[in-house]
Amino acid sequence: MSLTVPRSNADPGRAARVGAPVTNGAAEAVADFGNVMFKVGTALETDRLDRQMQRLQVDITRDLNDLRLKTEQIGDPDAAETAWKEGKAALLASYNQAGADGRARVDPKNMERFGLAFDDLANRHAFSLGSRTLELRRAERQANYMAYTHEAAKVYASGDEQLRDKTLADLDAMIDADVAAGRYDAAEGQKRKQDFRSDGDNARAINMISADPEAFQKSADAGQFPGIPADNLARYRAQAQNAIEANAKAAQVAADKAAKERAKALDDRLDEIIGIAGRGAQAVDEKFLNDPEVLARPKAAEAKAALALRDEGKLILHMTPAELKKEIASEKAGKKQHEWQTDRLKLLEDTLAKHEAGYGDDYVAYAQELGRDVPPLLTFDPAKPGNLAQSLRARTDWAEQDRVLHGAKSTDILSDAERESLEQFANKSADPAVRLALANELVQGLGKNAAAEARKISDDPALDWVTDLVRLGAPKATQRAILDGQSKLDDKTAISPSRNDAIELFHEVTGGEFRDLNQLSERVLTSAIAIYAGENPDADPASIDNEAFERAVNRALGGNGEKVGGLQELGGIGSRYTVPLPVNIGRDEVEHGFDAIEADLSRPLVYDDPKQQGGPGAHHFKPVELKRLVQASVTGKQVPDFGDPASEDYAPRSLWGQLRIEAVWPDGSPTDSYLLYRQQGSRRLYLQDTEGKPFVMSLNRLREATQ
Repeated sequence: MSLTVPRSNADPGRAARVGAPVTNGAAEAVADFGNVMFKVGTALETDRLDRQMQRLQVDITRDLNDLRLKTEQIGDPDAAETAWKEGKAALLASYNQAGADGRARVDPKNMERFGLAFDDLANRHAFSLGSRTLELRRAERQANYMAYTHEAAKVYASGDEQLRDKTLADLDAMIDADVAAGRYDAAEGQKRKQDFRSDGDNARAINMISADPEAFQKSADAGQFPGIPADNLARYRAQAQNAIEANAKAAQVAADKAAKERAKALDDRLDEIIGIAGRGAQAVDEKFLNDPEVLARPKAAEAKAALALRDEGKLILHMTPAELKKEIASEKAGKKQHEWQTDRLKLLEDTLAKHEAGYGDDYVAYAQELGRDVPPLLTFDPAKPGNLAQSLRARTDWAEQDRVLHGAKSTDILSDAERESLEQFANKSADPAVRLALANELVQGLGKNAAAEARKISDDPALDWVTDLVRLGAPKATQRAILDGQSKLDDKTAISPSRNDAIELFHEVTGGEFRDLNQLSERVLTSAIAIYAGENPDADPASIDNEAFERAVNRALGGNGEKVGGLQELGGIGSRYTVPLPVNIGRDEVEHGFDAIEADLSRPLVYDDPKQQGGPGAHHFKPVELKRLVQASVTGKQVPDFGDPASEDYAPRSLWGQLRIEAVWPDGSPTDSYLLYRQQGSRRLYLQDTEGKPFVMSLNRLREATQ
C-alpha cells in the first residue's frame, strides 16, 4: 500500500523564519546563578556522602574485625559459626538503626555503597574464619579419634578375645566412615587400622608380661599377637621369661622370709620361756614345747633344760657369774645319760656369756632387763630439788653391792636410756638455770663422781666443769656466768673470740700448767671463753682484751678475786710463779704453811749420845723436824727425802726455799693434791719420799697441820 501526497502548482510564498531573539540580561543572570548553586549543592552532598562512607568504612572494618577475633576465641567450630552469623546480622542491623541524634547511621543515598562494602569485608572475614573452623572440626575429629583409640586400646589390652574382636570392628567402621566422607584417603585409613592393632597388641603384651608372664608365653605360642613385629615379639618373650624367673625367685625369697619370721617368732617365745623359767616362774604356755614344729627348733632343748633347772630350784638368771661357773663345772663333771643334759650345759654357758657381756656393757639396763631390784630413777624436776639426788644415792648404794656380787666391770649407775632422758636438761640450748639445777642434783647424789656422770650425759666440757665447781663450792655467780655465757654463744647473742688466740693466751695466763692436761685444759678454756663472751658480748672477736680474759680464766678456775682459789702468784721476791689453787684455799694460807714448814726445817741439828752409837767421838745426827710436813702429805704418812743428814750437803731449809708446787689433776677434776719441784733450767726436779716415790702434798692437810 502506498501513500499519495497531493501536490499543487501554486507558489506558497516566502517561508517563515526565526527572527532574532530578544534577550533579557536579568533573566540570564538568575539562570546562571541557579546553575552554579546546583552544582555546588551537588558537590557538597557528594562530599558529605563520601565522608560518611569513609567513616562507615572505618566502623565496619573495626566492628567486623572485633567480631571475628571474638568468634575465634570459641573452640567449638559449630558454636563459632553460629556466633559469627548472629553477630554479623546484629552488626548489620545496628547500622540500620537511628543514632543518638535520631538520624540513620547510613544515609539512604549511601545504602547501596555501604551494603557492598559491608558484604565484601564480611565475606573476607568469613573466609578466614571458615578456614579456622574447618581446622577446628578436623582437629576435633582427630581428638575424638585419639580419645577413642586410647580407651579402645585399654579395652583391647585387657579384654577377652570376643571383646577385642568387637573393639576392632567398631574401630574399622569409624575409619571406613571417615574414608567414605573424604576426610582422608584409603591409605591413611589402612595405616590407622594397622597402627591400632600394633599398639593394642603391644599394650596387651606388656600388661600380660607384668601380670601373668606365663599366660603371655602361651598366647604368643598361639599366635595371638599378629600386630607385633617379629623382633619385638622375641624381645617380649625374653622379658616374659625373665619375669617368670624373677617371680619364682621372689616367691622363694618371700617363702624364706616367712620361714625366718616364723622361726624367729618361735625362738623369741622360747627365749621368753627360758627367761621366765630362769627367774623361777612358770610360763602360761609351756605346753608350747610339745608342738613338733617347736621341738624342731634348736632352742627347744634349751627351753626344756631351763624348765628342768627351775624345777630343781636353780634360777639361772638370778645366779651370779660365780654361781654359774660353779654349776657349769658341776655339769661338766657329771656323766651324761641323756641328750638334754648337754643342752643344760650349753644353756648355763650361754647364760654366763650373756651375764658377762651384759654386766660389762650397759650394766644397769641389763640388770633392769633381768628384773633385778634396781632402785628407780626419779624424774628430774628443777621445781623439786633433791628428788633426783635421792634416787642417785640409792642407785649408788645398790650398784656398789650388786657390782661386787656379780663381778660387774662397769661403774655405771645409770643406763644409756636414763642418760638420754637427762640429756635434754643438759644440752647448751637448755635454760642455764635448769642446767645448774641438774649439776647440783648430780653433786648431791654422786659427790666426787658427779662430773664424770655429767660427761656421760652431755659432751659439753663446760657443764662438766661447772659440776666440779659446784662440788668444790666455787662462787655461785661463777657457776651461773659460765652457763649464761654458753647460752648466749649458742643463741648467737654473743660472739666467741678466736679460739687459737684464746688457747695461746690461756696457756700464757696459766703459766703453761695445763699444756699436758688436754681434758682439763678443754674444760677450763671452754668455761673461760663462756664467761668472757657472756660478759663482753660486743667484744671484737678478732682481738682479745687480755685483762678481761685473764679475769675470766681466774674465775673459771674458781677464784673469788680476793686471793682465794683460781690463779695465784706464790714464791719469794724474784721467783714468783703462777699456780692454780683449789677454790677453798687462799694464797696467804699456802704461804703461811710454807713458812711454817720452813721454820721446822730451820731448827738446829740434834746429836745422839755418842756413847750409845758407835763409841766416843762418833757424830750421829737426828733428822730435822718433819712431823707437820708428813701430816701435810696426801696420805699423812709420806716422809720427804731431803738427803743424808750426815752429809755436808744436807740443807733441807735451803732446798725447801727453792720448791714450787704443781697441781696434780690427772683425771681432769681439780683436787688439793700438789707435787713439789725445783726448777733447773727447763727441767723440773721433783721432791721424792724416802721410798723413791714423788712426794704429794695436800693443801688442805697443810693448812690443818700448820694452823
